[in-house]
Amino acid sequence: MKLFLILALIMFTCSCSLYHGRSKIDRVSDRILNQFAKKMNKEEGLYTVGFGGGQEDGKISLIEISFKIDQVLTLEEGRKLIVNSINELLDIINNNSKNEQFFKEFPASSEIVWISIFGSPPKNLNSNQIEVVSFRGSSIAYRKEGPNGRYAPYIEVHEETFEEAERALSEHGFG
Repeated sequence: MKLFLILALIMFTCSCSLYHGRSKIDRVSDRILNQFAKKMNKEEGLYTVGFGGGQEDGKISLIEISFKIDQVLTLEEGRKLIVNSINELLDIINNNSKNEQFFKEFPASSEIVWISIFGSPPKNLNSNQIEVVSFRGSSIAYRKEGPNGRYAPYIEVHEETFEEAERALSEHGFG
């Protein structure tokens, strides 16, 4: 038992020093993503399943996060979730002037954002339900499981730009 406690204490100490050994830019990115993830969990029921990013010339050039939601999504629900997520993340980044020194371009635009939201698999492949909605800097893709099963490539159901998605939401009274 003593050995276990000693090993646990050593691992805890090492993990704490690893975090403090991270660069300021990594800590800023983590702070932004943690704030965003908490807000999306509280407001939309999204659970974080992964995050990351990229840097160019010592500045943040990409910020990426993936979520899971425990429901089957329609294309319209996925559209609303992804557009709201993109706008919320950009608000968190751009509404804090202290972030300017850490971003390659500021105010940050949707070009640096990658977000994926994984829903539950649709019951019917022929419905307008989707399993994944993802945004990669310029376009939103809506996908679902293919006819060959869960581990086969997803079928792309629809693709649109961020601006087209925002326009569609405002035309349907969601914007």
